[in-house]
Amino acid sequence: MIGDRVSSERIGDRYGVQRKLGEGGMAEVFLVEDELEGRQVALKRLKDEQLNRDYFMHEFRLLSRLDHPNLVRVYDFGRERSGRSYYTCEVLDGEDLYRATQRMDFDDLYDVVAQILSALAFVHDRGLVHYDVKPENLNVKREDPERPGGRAAYRVKLMDFGLTGTATTQRGEKIKGTVHYVSPEVAKSLPADRRADLYSLGITLYYVITRKLPYDGGSALSIIRKHLERIPEPPTGLRPDLPEAWATFVLRLIEKDPQDRYPTAPAALEDLDRRLGKPEVARASAEGGVALTPRFVGREAEIARLEHFLPRGASSPPIVFLHGDEGVGKSRVLDELKVRAQLVGIPFLSARCVPGDEPPFARIMRLALTLPGGRALADQRQQELDAFGSGILVPDADISGEHAPPDEQRRVLDRVAELLLRLADKEPYVLVIEDVRFADEPTLALLAAVMRSYLDRRGMGPLPWILLVDREPELAYPADAALVEVITAGCLDRLKLAPLDRANAANMVASMLAVPELPEPLADKLFTATGGNPYFLEELVGSLLEDKVLQLRRSRVTPEQLAQIEPTRSLTDLVGKRLARLDHDTRRTLVALGVVDAPEGLDLLAEIAELPVERTLDALDTLLRRQLVERSEDPHDSRPRYAISHGAVQRAVLATIKPAALVGAHARALHAYEARHPGEIPGAALEPLARHAYRAGDLKRALRYAKAAGVRAAVAGDANRAVELLDRALELVRWEDVVEEEARCREEAEILTRLSEALSTAGRYKNARQVLEELLALGPEVLEPRAGVWVRRRLGDLALRQGNAAEARRWLRDALSAAEGASTDPGHQAERARVLEVMSRIMLWHGDYLRVISLAGEAEQIYRDLGRPSDALWAVEILCTAEYYRGRDRRAAELLGTCLELARQGQPDWRAALDAIGLDAADRDAFNAELASFDATRPLRREAGDAFGLVLTFSAVSTYFDLRAETGRALEFYRACLRSYERRGDAQRIALTCNNMGVLHRQAGDLGPAVGYLERALAIHEGTQDRQGGAVALMNLSLLLLYLGDWETAAARAQRALAVARELGITWLTGHCHRLLGRLHAERGELLDADRQLQRAAGVFRMISNERSLSDLLLERAEVACRAGEAEQAATLLARAGGVVGRGADFVARRSLVEGEVRLLEQQPGRAVSAFEEALRAAERAKIAELRLDALRGLALTFIRLRTPRSARQRWAEAEKLEQRMLLELDAPTRELWRRTPGSRRAREIERALDEALLE
Repeated sequence: MIGDRVSSERIGDRYGVQRKLGEGGMAEVFLVEDELEGRQVALKRLKDEQLNRDYFMHEFRLLSRLDHPNLVRVYDFGRERSGRSYYTCEVLDGEDLYRATQRMDFDDLYDVVAQILSALAFVHDRGLVHYDVKPENLNVKREDPERPGGRAAYRVKLMDFGLTGTATTQRGEKIKGTVHYVSPEVAKSLPADRRADLYSLGITLYYVITRKLPYDGGSALSIIRKHLERIPEPPTGLRPDLPEAWATFVLRLIEKDPQDRYPTAPAALEDLDRRLGKPEVARASAEGGVALTPRFVGREAEIARLEHFLPRGASSPPIVFLHGDEGVGKSRVLDELKVRAQLVGIPFLSARCVPGDEPPFARIMRLALTLPGGRALADQRQQELDAFGSGILVPDADISGEHAPPDEQRRVLDRVAELLLRLADKEPYVLVIEDVRFADEPTLALLAAVMRSYLDRRGMGPLPWILLVDREPELAYPADAALVEVITAGCLDRLKLAPLDRANAANMVASMLAVPELPEPLADKLFTATGGNPYFLEELVGSLLEDKVLQLRRSRVTPEQLAQIEPTRSLTDLVGKRLARLDHDTRRTLVALGVVDAPEGLDLLAEIAELPVERTLDALDTLLRRQLVERSEDPHDSRPRYAISHGAVQRAVLATIKPAALVGAHARALHAYEARHPGEIPGAALEPLARHAYRAGDLKRALRYAKAAGVRAAVAGDANRAVELLDRALELVRWEDVVEEEARCREEAEILTRLSEALSTAGRYKNARQVLEELLALGPEVLEPRAGVWVRRRLGDLALRQGNAAEARRWLRDALSAAEGASTDPGHQAERARVLEVMSRIMLWHGDYLRVISLAGEAEQIYRDLGRPSDALWAVEILCTAEYYRGRDRRAAELLGTCLELARQGQPDWRAALDAIGLDAADRDAFNAELASFDATRPLRREAGDAFGLVLTFSAVSTYFDLRAETGRALEFYRACLRSYERRGDAQRIALTCNNMGVLHRQAGDLGPAVGYLERALAIHEGTQDRQGGAVALMNLSLLLLYLGDWETAAARAQRALAVARELGITWLTGHCHRLLGRLHAERGELLDADRQLQRAAGVFRMISNERSLSDLLLERAEVACRAGEAEQAATLLARAGGVVGRGADFVARRSLVEGEVRLLEQQPGRAVSAFEEALRAAERAKIAELRLDALRGLALTFIRLRTPRSARQRWAEAEKLEQRMLLELDAPTRELWRRTPGSRRAREIERALDEALLE
């Protein structure tokens, strides 16, 4: 039903369906949340792709090129995976014309009809006929009066352009339209033009005025016959109160012969005005100057060339650099290209480089996540992706820091670029970066990496088409350096967008004036004055219309009028001349809009302009007619808001204001904003208040508001915005006379504290350390003892994140020393506990587990004494990790239960996340039962590896689900965690969660998503210089790449992880890297090297008493022996690895697989079957797909040797089905790498043997 909620449905991995708005014969319409742009839009989805797709695409194509306030604005076109087409457009929350006019008087009806005729005139002037004008296709919204005691206003939208076509139909064409409203000439398939729409409008008005159709019947044929033959009853007979002017107007519209109707929509409105006694100014107001929107002309060659490059299949299109002067029409070209790309199913990803705005690649990555290949990078249901963008590309991040050598920086950036380009394997797309000259250094560094990755991948498969856009033909340093390699390789095509030639300039102006063509003298004069620059032309023609030098729909000009057309020096100069002709009220209103620099309501603009509301509204009407201002609706209360329409207008406005007047305007804006909120100021108002106070010269209030706005941004999770605002506050507090000398240091300390936290959350660790060192330099006179401990602890924590363990230890020793013997204040004691906690993490690096237990245990006790379960959870998690690596599974499992209970006592959002996945009392009872029966439990998940990643805030509960072999619920929980961290912009925990999700996906056999999550984790860790986290992510990704057969990349990453682990002294990670390298050598058949690396790993694990890992190594050495054909040695190693009592299902599966291989070498296939069957059962309990696959293959091979081909075929079919599922999300090159792995080669051997056995 209409209005029912469909909140669970998502369309295009971007739009969350909220409810159905309506449904017609061709399509259904939904209200959706555009999660990328953060706004509500309407989404129109085709019901029958086969029957109506051409009409649907035609409608979107037309609407994308028609810009008029009474037409629907469309945004994006796309297709679902099922193939159904959809497009998004503005939300229309009015009623159809019939319902809207039920209680409407004739004055209001006039306003509505004037807008309908304005829309039809606009459509007709472009050579089109709508062909389906009827009440259902006219949406009318009532808007409350803006003036006290004024009349309500109505906004009309003409909809449904599926039948719209050229202004002259051909004889014999199929009837277009709805039979109740179709014109006689269309019904008879005779030539028809714009007058057919006027007839349909006449029938529509007859119906809404009289509430009765003039022609009705039992069949379409009978209705059409009445259109052709019957004279309608005069509307006054049905509506005696109908004024004669309206009756005459309607009857002329529905004349049978087109020659007897009005010739045009403007002529119809002019006649109605005359009959109703309306002044000429009313008609000018109704038309509103909207015919000035020009056609897209003169770019056929450029568009054809660009369209040729649209990526299709396995193409490698060149990188194109599109350039042209300001106003030459680059944005219009991109808009047209976007429509053409989307209509043929090619996604269009674009972003603009704007100083101080979101980094363009952050937006690009958020867009990319809506592509099919992007689903592997993040949860498809996540609503906010800003944190992901900031994790990939951190503004002002020092990627050349002291701990990152140049080669490593380059590898980090190349990895992110490769990730972006690989998305084209699933679906080729267009990638557009505009205004490259404004790109900051991190953006340029990543752009250069994209260029390198493009060159590396050319010819290897599909690539996105990269289009760079800028005003300048040659980019200056450092922007040009990003393109050096592609220029050298001859892969950069340059395309200059030149001004229009004389003929096309004339065509453009003709479309703006709604005339067939321009007289030669006028065309020459306009071309000479503007040089063919489209925006210059648009502004000049607008100016000439305002001065009555030119008139709509009239092309004749006098010599005196031609003499008034003068050349323009610049765009700002041209706009400035238009502004100079504005009256006093209109100029003051425009200055108010320029000062607020954002859409604002009438009352506030009137106060800033120092004008009465009525005069401000009149000024806004003038600005709207002249297209200097745009009108929108407040999303909260639907009240109108106004904003300047173009950057050139904004610049011209600010350039014309005297400095003293500008200060005064900002002071009035400050007063107006404060007066709007006399009590507590809402958070959204803080930032504009800070800006206005600063520019008004009120620095004390600027400081207060900037600081409060920065704090609010940090709480809202917008860490980068918080940094910008707090930086401004810090600058202000250091100025003289802004704060009293006594309070300045305290104020500076507070801002520095908050700034360091915001920088840390944003992943800008080096900047955070600098700020903390400034804070420490303020000395004990300013910093309380507790604050001094906090600063030192945070410096140690940041050093640890960046991999500088020696510096971390130094700061932490200082912090602990400052905390010893100090106050018993709870806050001070909590700081001491946090120092102990960080120190215990360092001990985890070195594998000193007893020291870890001592430090973390002391921290836990302090937290418990203070009644802080949320903090205690962190300490217990570290204890759990240490016990796990010591091989004390029972103690680790008990601590896991403690984590679960602490999480329930912790922060509200933790509890909400637990409740969201239904962790009820029954779950807790089952968990406790599993703890009581230790033999049935599985050990903690092993592959995450790192102290931060194995058990982070929420992982205790996720691991609980893993213990119960519920991988799906564990992943569901992690997704909830990920959304929470992304809302906060917590880059580190986003990376850690992605790391864990990647491991879980690998175990579940979802290899594509596993790659995506692990690469995202690695990019964030290394992009934020978190070297320890990056090393762990490298190791996990190497393990996955090893399994996928990409041995070269896996080896390179494993070596890098090993180098970092050695440098940082992370002992346990060093052991795991040697273990991973051993497995790599084994896969390559280098068995001696494999055993050597595994022996090194064993030495490391013996040194830190990690019995669990030693057992795993013995299994892996047994596997190597099996591959060498040494059954006896393999059996010995297997026995040394120990039995399965008390071990988890994953260990049981691996041990049984090795045992099966040993039995095959010993020519004991019967015992091999038993071992492989046990491995399969254990792998299914553990839900680890790769172990299941190996067990199924082992069984198939064994059954072949036992000459039982039916059983072999059954197991082989299961293995093949599982393999296909595992490879589902992988691109073609990765699938090829997979085919060379020993497991894949073995599978092909089994298949050949099976075929031979069946033939026998």
